[in-house]
Amino acid sequence: MVSLLLCDWARLLESQRGFKRSADQPLPSGDIAAQMEGMKIYLILPLVAVLTACQFGGPPAPAPDAFVPRCGQDRLRGLVGQDAAVLREVDLPPATRVVKPDMAVTQDYRPDRLNISITKDGLIDRVWCS
Repeated sequence: MVSLLLCDWARLLESQRGFKRSADQPLPSGDIAAQMEGMKIYLILPLVAVLTACQFGGPPAPAPDAFVPRCGQDRLRGLVGQDAAVLREVDLPPATRVVKPDMAVTQDYRPDRLNISITKDGLIDRVWCS
């Protein structure tokens, strides 16, 4: 198979140089050797590309699971619309942040942190993870 490929490369080179041979006429071995010297880089580069693709092309990394909040927001969504005073009676996770109006908060993402937003009227406005 490799010899067939080499002959095809040699025929291609000859056709580009203007040589004319019939398809069934074999090439002399001296011509192939001389032409192959100049074609080494063209043979090595595809081989390196194929081997590199085989080495690093393993199976794709698994996709991350769908976002599943770990902060307990689903359990506390029923608090939205209630007075903020109910928060004293609720068992909140340790990483809970109560955000009051005009309060500065960091923008870092922590999936285990529960955020509870309070309106100016003292009502629970929003419950989310971040």
